[in-house]
Amino acid sequence: MAYSASAGWASSFNLRLIPKSSARDPANRADAEGKLAEHLKLSPETAERTYRVLAHSKSGFTPDAEFDMDGFSNALVVRAETLGEAAAIPADPGRYLDLSCYRRAL
Repeated sequence: MAYSASAGWASSFNLRLIPKSSARDPANRADAEGKLAEHLKLSPETAERTYRVLAHSKSGFTPDAEFDMDGFSNALVVRAETLGEAAAIPADPGRYLDLSCYRRAL
């Protein structure tokens, strides 16, 4: 599943990002579940299950939230092949990405 947003829309939010070490630290689990429940309007039980899925070491969020540029570039190659000759050359990934929020969080 992929999500997208216009640069203007995304920049209109002043996001407070939680460091990965803090969100995954078991000592902060209750706080993280509370934030999920509050901001996403989830029941405590659903917030707990959501946290468990998101923090799972194998299938959860990427620990460093690093964008998979190789995977994205490969998706653009497949897209170009699917669209045929008019798009024979894969598009520059930078045309679709703005990682400035991510970089600021580092």
